[in-house]
Amino acid sequence: MVLSSVIPKPTGFGEIVLHRHLSNEPRLDVTVTPDPGWPRLMRLLRRGPTRSTALALEVLNRGRRWDLAAKATFAECRPGIILTVAHGDGASAALRLARQTNVPLAAIFHDWWPDLPAAVGWARPSAERQFRALYDGSRVALCVSAGMRRALGPHSDARTLIPIPGECRVQPVAAAKRPGEQFRIHYAGNLREYGPMLREVLAAADEYPRLRFEVRGPTPNWPASFKRKTQAAGTWLEFAPREQFETWLGEADAFLVTMSFEPKLRRQSETAFPSKLLEFARFGRPLVIWAPDYSTAVAWGRSKERALCVTDSNPAALLAALARLAGNTAEQSRLGNEALAAARGEFNPAHVQDAFVAALQTAADANRGVLAGQIDPVGTLRDPAPVA
Repeated sequence: MVLSSVIPKPTGFGEIVLHRHLSNEPRLDVTVTPDPGWPRLMRLLRRGPTRSTALALEVLNRGRRWDLAAKATFAECRPGIILTVAHGDGASAALRLARQTNVPLAAIFHDWWPDLPAAVGWARPSAERQFRALYDGSRVALCVSAGMRRALGPHSDARTLIPIPGECRVQPVAAAKRPGEQFRIHYAGNLREYGPMLREVLAAADEYPRLRFEVRGPTPNWPASFKRKTQAAGTWLEFAPREQFETWLGEADAFLVTMSFEPKLRRQSETAFPSKLLEFARFGRPLVIWAPDYSTAVAWGRSKERALCVTDSNPAALLAALARLAGNTAEQSRLGNEALAAARGEFNPAHVQDAFVAALQTAADANRGVLAGQIDPVGTLRDPAPVA
């Protein structure tokens, strides 16, 4: 039973991850709790300048708007496990239902939701307590990174589960560029938090004519003149249909993955895991990570030297590192092969899906043992209760 503000849909990040996990999976029988919607007053508050107040009130209400829908869905499907995502008010309702019914709860921790900009406003301390209570109350906690597990602390069954990528259409490693050829670096994704970083890179890249940056994503908060300039140059592109997007990705010589250097977003960099690493790796091109040294992305890239990591926030440092890579064909081939090995191994969606299903099955099986009287909650054997 899915009880979550983030529901499985082939759209945004968290939604598409759930969709990939739950759709067409014969090992799981899935029922999704429908979103009950908002009272009229809350719908009005969620618009314009009162939005932050509405979000704070949602936190303080602890997802009670879900309770009737949750009880109806529970009665319909009698689940072996409840699944939620630690984002929004649905997670609090899921924790409450799990405690009321003694059905195990599995919670997915993709990002540190209370820290997201303007997510909960002045109710952030309450959101933080609820976030940690969800972790403590989950039978199994699925953390997007080892950094997330460390930040959340000890747990009886916390597992690392990276975001599941789409279909693993692994591409052959491209031939390295010869000295003098233009070297193309592509970035696709969030231009909200990372827009300022990428603007600095695009502005400074004029000094490196051999490097060709192309950035794809929704309208960034850049000056209108800069947007016009980059659109005309083809260095900033809007999102494209999947087939066109795949073709564009295949034209890259390297991929750029970023995480924020902002001190206020440090915990996000320490705990989140960029899904773009998984999406880009299958093309067999060098992965270039521009992020602080404490970030999860750099920890992954430095392990076994699988990516080029630049931990200086100055765009000049990134451009200089890329210029060196553009002139080193052997390193291009080595990093391309490392990316491909990751795509076929730890980033393989079949492996990620098996780990997800196994976690749910373990939690559900343990709970059945408790309810049948075969084991008690601390795991010691005892006799089954007599049958009436």
